[in-house]
Amino acid sequence: MLSLLKKKKKPDAAASEAPQVPAWHPNFRNYQQLPDIKVVRTAFFVNGAAVFVALGLAVAVQAVASLAVLPLALSMPRVAKRVARREVTG
Repeated sequence: MLSLLKKKKKPDAAASEAPQVPAWHPNFRNYQQLPDIKVVRTAFFVNGAAVFVALGLAVAVQAVASLAVLPLALSMPRVAKRVARREVTG
């Protein structure tokens, strides 16, 4: 908002016609031969996300399987009593 309140300067004709001064030192870098020094690769994050997705799916599958077996586990004592009664009477 402050930038709208500041008075804009008009470019000087002399400044725009001045010759360009070269940089104080030349840039001799050959970017194709320089080593790649990126600290953390994007592939690292992609692989990490893939591992978390795989672990999440494994946990979800295990949870669904456990919930499918839960009714059987809850009915085991009742079934065991029925089997014990049949062995005694049978």
